Amino acid sequence: MPSKTSLFRKEMFKRDFRNVGWISILFFCGLVFTLPLQLLMAINDDYRIDASGAGLFDSTFMFELQFMLLFLMPVLMAVFLFRYIHVKGASDFIHSFPISRDHLFRHHVLSGLMLLIVPILVTSLILFMFYLFADVSTFYTINQLGYWTLMMMIVSILTFMVCVFAGTLTGISAVQAVLTFILMLLPAGIYALVAVHISFFIAGLSDLALLDHTIGNYSPIVKVLQFYPNQAQGGFLPVDSITLVIYFVASILFYFSGKAIYQKRPLEVTSQTIAINLLKPVFQFGMTFCFALVVGTYFGETQLLLSWLIFGYVVGGIIGYFLSAMVLDKSFHVFRGQYFKGLLVFGGTAGLVIGILPLFWLNYEGYVPEPSEVNSVYIGDNIFQFEELIENTTPDLIESEEAINAVIHLQKEMINQNDLFNSRGKMYFISFELKNGDHVQRTYQIDPKEVQASLKRLMETKDYKELTYPVLNSDPSKVQKITLQPGGAVNTEVTILEPKQIQEFYQHVREDIYNLSYDEIIHPVGTRSHVSEVRDHSDWTVEYYFPQDNMIYNSYKNTVNWLKEEGYYEDAFIDEGEIDQVNIYPWNEAKKQYPREAYDQIVQGGSVESLEVTDKKKIETMLLISEEDEEGDYLVGIYYEDLKGGYYDVLAFDSSDAPDFVVDYFKDQQQ
Repeated sequence: MPSKTSLFRKEMFKRDFRNVGWISILFFCGLVFTLPLQLLMAINDDYRIDASGAGLFDSTFMFELQFMLLFLMPVLMAVFLFRYIHVKGASDFIHSFPISRDHLFRHHVLSGLMLLIVPILVTSLILFMFYLFADVSTFYTINQLGYWTLMMMIVSILTFMVCVFAGTLTGISAVQAVLTFILMLLPAGIYALVAVHISFFIAGLSDLALLDHTIGNYSPIVKVLQFYPNQAQGGFLPVDSITLVIYFVASILFYFSGKAIYQKRPLEVTSQTIAINLLKPVFQFGMTFCFALVVGTYFGETQLLLSWLIFGYVVGGIIGYFLSAMVLDKSFHVFRGQYFKGLLVFGGTAGLVIGILPLFWLNYEGYVPEPSEVNSVYIGDNIFQFEELIENTTPDLIESEEAINAVIHLQKEMINQNDLFNSRGKMYFISFELKNGDHVQRTYQIDPKEVQASLKRLMETKDYKELTYPVLNSDPSKVQKITLQPGGAVNTEVTILEPKQIQEFYQHVREDIYNLSYDEIIHPVGTRSHVSEVRDHSDWTVEYYFPQDNMIYNSYKNTVNWLKEEGYYEDAFIDEGEIDQVNIYPWNEAKKQYPREAYDQIVQGGSVESLEVTDKKKIETMLLISEEDEEGDYLVGIYYEDLKGGYYDVLAFDSSDAPDFVVDYFKDQQQ
């Protein structure tokens, strides 16, 4: 009897190999093509580009194709191995053998794992032979080879076990494959949808920041696809060691869960979309809930109105519910009374969950750290700007008691004034580093006018200016060259090379920045000049943009006077002599558009007669009061001498700054 059992197992494996051996061979061929073959060609390429440091996940080894094989091959393996449980004749035949279901399940799983792991191990062995007999140190180390082998094995095992588990839940092989990817993406998808949903109602919560940093933790597919070889220099790998342990434990859980369902699964459920009756209401609720969030998010993001957001939730829930009914019944005839009763149950439950979710985040919205708890603060446009700054430099964060109190006061006002559906508001990102090492990060989108007093209090502090204007903390002795180019369409520039002049230029710019008022920071007026610098880094030279917005303005009095004294001003700034004419329009129409769009629309409409200014003195006046802004009472089109009929700039200014000749002209027009 034992010998017969052993022989039968051997025949079972042969049968499995005949069915799915081609997948294992295809997997091996794909790995050989992306790794050993590419390595061989790269070693013999005299013009190859050096590897990025990502080891065997470098672009040299076609990491995108590796990842495709990593998730596709295990799914194919599981689908074809367990195909028999989805075909009635095959299911009845296999289960008629005197073999327990436990043994059948265990045998097929072991066969599939063996046929997946062997190609990885053989490929790893080939790469190890390269390591022993060729110089491949540029491409990978022995540790990187070990990591590649372990990562490919564990993620393959996880994907295979998820697909096996999915196969026990359904009676259709195609659904098994689709369900596998749904299960592997579902936690990340739910997390993303809930994060976006909550961000509509909770001030300070940034859905983009949440998704960028943590969404990969909820899906192995997202985790792997977030990888890019150039990031590997910082030690970033597709999957870290702790996550690999989690994946392996999850694989074991999926194995035992799949086996438990397989042992209890009725034979007659073949061809059914969901084979377990208890899961059918879960499936219907899931589709209703997810579709409600997806459609609601679409209308909420595009229309930015609460009414449209609610409309999207309702429509999405209805679509999701009836689609789930069609999938389960495999029929379009679902618009009947009994289904509408189910819609009330599932739709009502989904709506209740959607409504309750933001309530759990109310403490998050209202939390503001005490000044005594704060070590330093960063405030800027967004979290990505902050991360880039931290990664590339050591910024001078806000640390003074005065500035920290100003940020905290600003945050409290933003919480009270924040309009979550305001598309025209400015983005503000705040990151507190607490004295206990924790970080508190918030993002707000708000009209600066709503918090103007608090912004003024903060932005006029020394700490804020040193954070916002890197030039205040840079070392001018390391600067080799400064270049100034006037804004607009004038092809002149100034180059400053003399170290003494560079020092003096820095000194005057710093003095002007420290003296800037809130209004001058928010609305810099006058003509502008783009500034860039070249610094010496001993073995390489790089160009940096100079101040916060890489510009200085005509209102920087100390700097402008110095430029005039040194004879640089004429080439550094546009003056009235380089402008052919200025056209001025009242900005009464197209208020919701950007200045250039509004200007073009007014010009094309022809309903308003412009004030054409050609007098050089008046042009000079207009240059000194106009600014690049998205709001104002008048629009100014600036046309250059050497570009007649071509390029033009569009600026704006408020009626409070309007000179008499502008006010008088349009007053006469109204009469």
